Amino acid sequence: MSEKAFLPDVYIFNASNDVALAVNSPSFTPPAILKKLEDDLAVIPMLFARAGDIVVVEQIPDDDYIAYVKDLGFNIPTFICKKDFFNNSYFNHNSFNTIKPWGWSLSIHRQFKDVKTRTTDSFKKSVNASYDPILRELSGRKTANNVLQGILAHEFPFCVGFTSLPVEVDDINDVDRLFAKWTRVVVKEPWSSSGRGVYILTGSSIDSYARKNIESAIKKQGYVMVEPWFNRIVDLSFLYSISPDGVNFLGESVFLTKNGGQYEGSYIHYNKIDKDTSLFLSSVLSSDFINVLAEGLRSVGFSRYYEGWIGVDAMIVNSNGLMLLHPCLEVNCRYTMGHVAYVLKCRVDPSVTVVLKVGSLDEYRLARAGKVCLKSFNGLINQGVGAITPVNDTTRFVCWVEVL
Repeated sequence: MSEKAFLPDVYIFNASNDVALAVNSPSFTPPAILKKLEDDLAVIPMLFARAGDIVVVEQIPDDDYIAYVKDLGFNIPTFICKKDFFNNSYFNHNSFNTIKPWGWSLSIHRQFKDVKTRTTDSFKKSVNASYDPILRELSGRKTANNVLQGILAHEFPFCVGFTSLPVEVDDINDVDRLFAKWTRVVVKEPWSSSGRGVYILTGSSIDSYARKNIESAIKKQGYVMVEPWFNRIVDLSFLYSISPDGVNFLGESVFLTKNGGQYEGSYIHYNKIDKDTSLFLSSVLSSDFINVLAEGLRSVGFSRYYEGWIGVDAMIVNSNGLMLLHPCLEVNCRYTMGHVAYVLKCRVDPSVTVVLKVGSLDEYRLARAGKVCLKSFNGLINQGVGAITPVNDTTRFVCWVEVL
């Protein structure tokens, strides 16, 4: 019997997925800045792909870039321009295994509507093959709050207490009331990511800019979540994969944020975290917490309505001199940059501290100044700074690896 023919998986980097969930329209168009981010970083799914899989991009990378990432040891998928891939004459003459966008939304389902007819029966029978509005609710902060409550009910001694629970609010006056109660609060839109849609309120009153945005979010999305501010020590994410076989822990990812909470980068190896924090994190990972969190994701419905990778953002905080874990800030029902850092671990020397970063072209150039280009030894990256996305005359955003 002949071997079964290889069918490629299809990847696309729709980083605006959380905004698409908020808008909840099949005809969603990303804001210009997010569209440019998606276009510039479109090759990122190659890190998850096999040789022969398809990554849909805005522009095909040039030969120099392909040679560069080959030298770094990465698999090279088939890159296809969006305008060519979504042309009926292309996908009508090809078959695919599965479709793997960065995240699922009503708009991405519409975009791949005809492509899905060319996938395997296995994919067509999967929960990802058709849109269910429940997935949008699962991706919102209300669900994350339900997961948090379930974890706190186990009374882990290293976790924050029930007084830390966010409050669902659909009236700006209730935001004022909670602000007066806690004096320093964080207000979060239900569907947002990477620190966007998050407002840190301090001082004696809510400034007019934040108030306007919060009122707009309540009007458009129905509610916001308000929670007390924490003295953050470390941001991290717990990474899982969800399949019909269950919810499986992949690993943890420690990441960096800017002062406003926006995502800046992820440690691939985090040897520079101080000893006390490292020991604390080790104790969390060696406890039953990881299984409890997995059960929480399963119990709220993720395993019934989603297959793929998922990330739970958390943080280690200083609470009145005690180091504690806030175990669930949000649930990212999609790939995350933490997952990208996770798959890069096997390509990086574990003896060095390495950061995966996303930023502007100017920020990348600043990081590159005076540094050698990314280098590897025995197949493992061990020094230098280098982009893992193409850099050309039209580039505005870059994803790069930096050995500290």
